[in-house]
Amino acid sequence: MIMKAKRILIPTDFSEESISVFKLANTFVDIFGSTIDLIHVVPVTKYFAESFVHIGYPYDLEKELYPKALNVAHTKLEELAAQFIKKEHRGKMISVIDRKPSAAIAHQANSGKYDLLLMSSKGEHSSEFLRGSITEKVIRHCHIPVLSLEQPFHESGLDTVMIPLDLSDVSFEALPYAIEIARQFEAKLVLYHSIELYAADVEMIPLYPPFENEDAIYETVLTKLETYFAKNPDLGLRLDRTTDRREDYIHGGKENLAFSVPIETIISKSFSAHRDIVDYGNENADLIVMSTHGRTGVARLLLGSTTEQVAQHVHVPLLTVRPKEKKSD
Repeated sequence: MIMKAKRILIPTDFSEESISVFKLANTFVDIFGSTIDLIHVVPVTKYFAESFVHIGYPYDLEKELYPKALNVAHTKLEELAAQFIKKEHRGKMISVIDRKPSAAIAHQANSGKYDLLLMSSKGEHSSEFLRGSITEKVIRHCHIPVLSLEQPFHESGLDTVMIPLDLSDVSFEALPYAIEIARQFEAKLVLYHSIELYAADVEMIPLYPPFENEDAIYETVLTKLETYFAKNPDLGLRLDRTTDRREDYIHGGKENLAFSVPIETIISKSFSAHRDIVDYGNENADLIVMSTHGRTGVARLLLGSTTEQVAQHVHVPLLTVRPKEKKSD
């Protein structure tokens, strides 16, 4: 397999929205044989507000309040796991108290040797759990791929996987994940290349043929794709071109494990790449896969600006992949 998902971490606040991801989690269990860990973070401020009303003050926080809160959370996690996860695939039930839920989730994800973090982009209070707040912060600080969902997942409806690509190397690092998901769900893969007509910088200009020549731009994108495959032979992938850019293929695997993923290349010209990606994705894609860095974000430690904007506004499931940090010479 190109993509691994042996260990998955799922944050939950026990809301109906956060529980909706378990259907997708079980799909990953069926495909990858995943082990699922659950984490619940009790925000310190919320805990204080709810507890003091009932028990008064003074109270020994460390000896009595914290242990009780963690025990209640742990019991709820075990009940949730028993209800939604097959016994042989249940992992750790993790409950912590932290001032910043996003930081606690990201810390666990980065330190726990996970392959994927799976979470709802909404929680108990949707205004607090939108991709623009807690979920976005988790995406920003996680070193592992994060798959966030706004709506419950329907396996039968995953027909089109979209991956936005610029011509930077890092934007292609999410490609193996997009290919593997398209393969597993027998979906079409859309390579989406958006050109901001009035935002081309000096670094970008030599890579492009004239903006009005879509066929030449298409050739440039596919040449870059072939170069990526050549630089990463361990992936075992190759491009099979046809005469129609809506019907190319990516082939992979060996002998009885060989597979083909149909791809379509979309070239779009716009005033805003992130808005272009969001509009197309919401209308045409069932899942978007993106690198968290791109041409506008290579030098940043945080999200590339385009990915950040897409994460805030897209309504379809979004898988973000952080590129590996290159070692300095």
